Amino acid sequence: MPYFLLFALEIILLWRLARAVNSRFFGLLPTPVYILLFLPGTFLHELSHYIAAKLLFVRVGKFSLRPEKRETEIVLGSVAIEKTNIVKRLIIGAAPVIVGLFLIIGIVYLVVTHELTSDWRVVAFLSYFIFVVGNTMFSSKKDMEGAWKVIIFSLVIGVILYLLGLRVYFDADVEVLKIAGLYLLPVIAIDAGILCVLFLARR
Repeated sequence: MPYFLLFALEIILLWRLARAVNSRFFGLLPTPVYILLFLPGTFLHELSHYIAAKLLFVRVGKFSLRPEKRETEIVLGSVAIEKTNIVKRLIIGAAPVIVGLFLIIGIVYLVVTHELTSDWRVVAFLSYFIFVVGNTMFSSKKDMEGAWKVIIFSLVIGVILYLLGLRVYFDADVEVLKIAGLYLLPVIAIDAGILCVLFLARR
């Protein structure tokens, strides 16, 4: 359980840092530079929505990679998806987070296990990759519309099963969670470092 809680806290922290980084870069950089900087991550984000929708037999429309500011958040791209039920919408909305985490943890694991960290080119690519993917994988408010209904429903079902004596026991302190928690630290460190530099530069 401790490793599961640590991993969950890292995700929340990364989400907050990603919002802050995107907000500052959007106002700091010219739009074309901003688009090019985050283009790989934006493409992966929207492609994740697209593939998830296709797998769930939900029709998709226009595919856009142009960022824009909507109210209090930065939307880096968009994929038009037809209206569907809450569960499918939630899965499609959360797809970029799942794919992003898988890619970040997977590529860091490969680099570390193959002892490639001594090559500065690999480190440079890895730093850029986890920075871009880590800051574009989180879904927008629109992507997660209706998520709270599913979460509340799941919690209610969980409480009912618990009260009925139906409990599921599992050991969350597994090697996978240890590795995932460890390999998310570079993403958090890069974001935190960038925000510190930007903060000091403005003083």
